[in-house]
Amino acid sequence: MCKQLYKDAEMDYILDGYKTARQEKRSWIEKKDKELLALERERNELYKINRLPVEYTEVKPIRDGWSRTFDLREDLKGRPDYKYLKEILDKCNVQQFCRNKHFSYKARRGWMFRMDRDFKLKSVYDKEFLKFSERAQKEFWKEEKISWSGAIYNIWHPAIPAWMMVIKIKPHYIRYFASFDTEVESKLDRIKNRFNSHNLYPRLNKLHGCGNHWDEWDLSFDKKRLENKQAKREMEEAEVEFFS
Repeated sequence: MCKQLYKDAEMDYILDGYKTARQEKRSWIEKKDKELLALERERNELYKINRLPVEYTEVKPIRDGWSRTFDLREDLKGRPDYKYLKEILDKCNVQQFCRNKHFSYKARRGWMFRMDRDFKLKSVYDKEFLKFSERAQKEFWKEEKISWSGAIYNIWHPAIPAWMMVIKIKPHYIRYFASFDTEVESKLDRIKNRFNSHNLYPRLNKLHGCGNHWDEWDLSFDKKRLENKQAKREMEEAEVEFFS
């Protein structure tokens, strides 16, 4: 009897020590996780500060390439819709930069590719689309999209015919040099080196809930669910329109 009590007491002592060790380990992990999240917040703040230059230094103009934009043809100024086309072009125009005047780049095996694929007028969302005049809104076509959360939104593409526009190419010059805070850059480099040397990114992803759970995002299931939601919405709209 006494031996059994002694064994039970010894086992309770071992279990208490085991629980204490687990609690200490858990508290140590929580402490390290808080330090990691604080380090990430500091890194994000330094990223924001590092984007803002401290000052600009004016230099003698140095030509470093070419830039091109869209413009309306000169013979269209007498058209009644020129004003609305100009309104669209001012808000949807893009500027593309390249080192050479042909706007091409060298790929592997020495092949040259032109940069015409991404050179087109900028599309807008509903918020920017509503800022156009009523006449200018007729020069857009709508594309309906569904986000990953199931929300339906619209993208408006300008429908100005290509023959109405010309491409204007002009040389691009460097006139100012931006000076950045070297102390902020050094702090940011130290934090980035710490993340890379200690391999902290997997743990950080796990804290944000996106560690090794990428396989749970079944894209086919999401697409089917979103299509059903869109079909249901279209049926409700058709029902309201029919009874009204």
